[in-house]
Amino acid sequence: MYFLITIIRNFLYSIGILRSIEFKNLYIICVGNLRVGGSGKTTMVEYLINNLQDDFPLAVVSLGYKRKTKGLREINDNDNQTTVGDEPWQMYEKYNTVKFFVCKKRENAIEYIQKNYPKIKTIILDDAFQYRRLRASHSILLTEYERPFFEDYIIPYGRLRESRNQMKRCNDIIVTKCNEKITEQNKLNIIRKIKPKKYQNIYFSSIYYKQAYLNDDKKQTISLNGKNIIIVVGIDNPKPMIDYIKKETNIIDILQFKDHHNFNDNDIKKIMMCFSYHKDENAIILTTEKDATRLNKLNIPYYVLPIENKITTINNNEKEFLIRIQDGIRKNQTSK
Repeated sequence: MYFLITIIRNFLYSIGILRSIEFKNLYIICVGNLRVGGSGKTTMVEYLINNLQDDFPLAVVSLGYKRKTKGLREINDNDNQTTVGDEPWQMYEKYNTVKFFVCKKRENAIEYIQKNYPKIKTIILDDAFQYRRLRASHSILLTEYERPFFEDYIIPYGRLRESRNQMKRCNDIIVTKCNEKITEQNKLNIIRKIKPKKYQNIYFSSIYYKQAYLNDDKKQTISLNGKNIIIVVGIDNPKPMIDYIKKETNIIDILQFKDHHNFNDNDIKKIMMCFSYHKDENAIILTTEKDATRLNKLNIPYYVLPIENKITTINNNEKEFLIRIQDGIRKNQTSK
């Protein structure tokens, strides 16, 4: 039934019975995936922000998953992870030159941006590949290296939100969370399995971990070498983080929660008891940036491990992907 519903819906959009809204005076970049759960969408949005914000005024529109508010909301300093969602709040706290919005009907947010921020001509849609009501200028589909869509199945037999062949709707496919030592032959094998269309480009991204910082003071960083780590994590796939920390130092405990988990009082007590049990001068609690937005009840010091993306092509060209995005934005602006 789920398969049939998604097939019929996509077919109706394809033949024009259901119509997509197009904002021709804006350059809209859609970031999404086919699979339920994390594929590195937030990290990808942050990559785009880091590389575009100096040259183009930007806005980011998210759904605001699990927020306790409704309707259109422009994120401001009075918000928090409960009012706008953990990932939008995480990004808002990091970037003060970008406007952030949460809204179920993304077109309402874009109309608001047009009216109130006319200088913003580039908008990033976070997790919107299934949002067919809007037509993006450039669509980026993410798939994890260890959990690729071409080896998965539609819900409930697998974790796909829609069938594999819907990958045809994107401009770029990025294989995320690759081993940084991925070989050219590995890349070629993946490309053969994806079977991209002629108009599609395949890229590969790897996660790079930056220096951990104290939760309430980003300037106070720490080396993980020689530390005894208690990992507190509530993301869809913590394996890359755990593998990285294992290489760097000693893990003494892992407290793993479901994705987007809201830490309650019992969870906080569990974390503090774990810390007290293992406590020594080298023991620290380490979590992700996303989880840190939901650990505000934890009143003992803990550390946050930030990440960033590096994107390459089959022949390790690091600039091709970004140049295509930048050229698309400039072309759109000069044609208006």
